[in-house]
Amino acid sequence: MPGRPPNPTSLQLLTGAFSKDPARGRRRANEPQPPSRMLEMPAHWTVQHVLAHKIKALAIDGMIEQEIAEELKIPFRDVRDVLRGRYAQADRLRAIWENCIAMWPWLTFSDRDALEHYCVLKLKQDEGNLSGAELTAIARIRSELGGTGSGRARLGMLNAPSAPAEKKKGSPRAEFLARKTG
Repeated sequence: MPGRPPNPTSLQLLTGAFSKDPARGRRRANEPQPPSRMLEMPAHWTVQHVLAHKIKALAIDGMIEQEIAEELKIPFRDVRDVLRGRYAQADRLRAIWENCIAMWPWLTFSDRDALEHYCVLKLKQDEGNLSGAELTAIARIRSELGGTGSGRARLGMLNAPSAPAEKKKGSPRAEFLARKTG
């Protein structure tokens, strides 16, 4: 199939494509809708502190990680993370996730994995433990999600309106901008 693939409908709504061509919006009226906009954060980030205290109490009683997971009917990874002190990181990861959702409202379910990786790398960056390759990866993911100006341009999104043009009479800049925008 030659040419560029079409942009998603949600992105075209944000860029104002349907106001320019209302027929385009009518043609897409019956297409399937993605899941709700609210992205669910990874389940292993939502281990409750009460559960963490239960896990620690069972570990003190001498149970091994696998037995604790079976007793509480939770994933082994959650038990291991709590015993290694990583449940405190989950709070920071959730805060980064919520911040990203607020900054980038166009994200959908298909962006969930990339956003999860971004949050983990962002946490490592905040802690000062980011390698050069990870720094490159976080910049690339941020751009792909539309978190940079060039990333939004690649997605075809409109930038915020700029400051009003100068209104001096006889100013070459004002005349040029009036012709360009008017």
